[in-house]
Amino acid sequence: MQVDTGYSSIHLVAFCSVRQEDKPTKVPIEIQIRTVFEDAWGEIDHKLRYSLNRNRSPASKNLLESWQPHLNVLKAFTDGCGQYAGIIKNQAIDTRSRPEMDPFVPVDNSEEALKQIGGCSAELRAIFEKAYSLRAQALKSANLGEHKSVITNDTFLVAAGLFSAAHELIPTTTFGSPRERDAAIFLSKMERAFCLLSTGKKSSIDEAISIYSEAQDFSPNSVVVYYRYAQALIKLEEFDAAIAKYNKAESLLATDHHVPKSHWLHVLIPTNLGYATWRQSLLCADDENGKELRLELLVAAYRHTKRAGELAAKNGYSRTERSRARNANNALYYAVEYMALTGLSEGGPIAKSEVQGHLELLQGNVDLATASLNQLNWIDTLCRAHALFENTERAVLAAERIEHLLSAPPDPEPGGDIVADASFSDRNAMHSYYATTSHLNDRERDMLDHALWVLRKYGPGPERVDRN
Repeated sequence: MQVDTGYSSIHLVAFCSVRQEDKPTKVPIEIQIRTVFEDAWGEIDHKLRYSLNRNRSPASKNLLESWQPHLNVLKAFTDGCGQYAGIIKNQAIDTRSRPEMDPFVPVDNSEEALKQIGGCSAELRAIFEKAYSLRAQALKSANLGEHKSVITNDTFLVAAGLFSAAHELIPTTTFGSPRERDAAIFLSKMERAFCLLSTGKKSSIDEAISIYSEAQDFSPNSVVVYYRYAQALIKLEEFDAAIAKYNKAESLLATDHHVPKSHWLHVLIPTNLGYATWRQSLLCADDENGKELRLELLVAAYRHTKRAGELAAKNGYSRTERSRARNANNALYYAVEYMALTGLSEGGPIAKSEVQGHLELLQGNVDLATASLNQLNWIDTLCRAHALFENTERAVLAAERIEHLLSAPPDPEPGGDIVADASFSDRNAMHSYYATTSHLNDRERDMLDHALWVLRKYGPGPERVDRN
């Protein structure tokens, strides 16, 4: 029932049998049923109305009339709360009664994506195909070492825009099943996030993280969701959070059948766990406690990376020799940093003989006479490892190659003449060190500084420095 005052509830009149003077008698009873929100409103209305009614003065009546609009608004609000609670309840019941679905997983090409979204419209299919084509084109450029290319980043952004256009078209598209519609929604958002993440821009990464956070709820058992989330966090240097996401992704590997044992994620997740842990080690304080923590993190980084190599061999993951060399490079680099702090030792958590194996594998993949900038990280690792193990000849060769790749002077002024084959010292006479290296980032400048230190210590020139 509902009356003019705004009060509402369900009133049931029933009769119950009782015995009075040993005779059965039907006694009427009233049962009132209301929501907790209606009951709360009723309590407020009751306290106001009855307290004023006891006074029965004209002023009390006027006061009650002035309160009535507020009570009406409060009633509308409580009714809305009751309706919203009902929607939540019904949705929860629907979710519990729905059979559990496989997690969605992003794919790398349009053919696999279109299988998941089924018989959608030709317009939506065309947008997905174009978006995946541009995504593949940008990835190919990035894999060829063109990460900093403006064209590559622009291609990723155009692909992201197309995935967004696909998402906007989904509500007006007919699908064969709710599952296919959900797959289209998931893929359009996740692949937009991947393209945004690949640009490396802060604003784009922030948007990608927002999408990945939402995807965790939409597809909570997907390894790829947590893996990509971690990749985004790494780019923002949020290493603790990234490590947590990598660990979650790794914990799901056994149950996500979209990622079979031969899938590259089984190796790449522990590899990236190692990288994130190493990056975390660089943030340690410069005191005894900081050094102790850094050593622990370097050991953890090394073990993650070593495990990645063991999984690759065990599960037959051997896409390329380059993949094995990349893993050896990481393990070797972390080990060299650890041993530079503790000294060479056959015992301990990182054995010297084990590290020598990584060194041999890596140097078998690098020709120091012809190595290009794409192998710069590997050359730097070899330089540091050979210097640590006092393989001076090979350390000098690696240092010379780094100096050759990184210390090239800027383009000459019009009419200027720069001798391309001049030594670093000759070129340095024409250009200051800053002018010669101003185009380098911090990591590249650190590589060059170490290479020059090796050349001063072990090189053929008269100038030598003591090792400290």
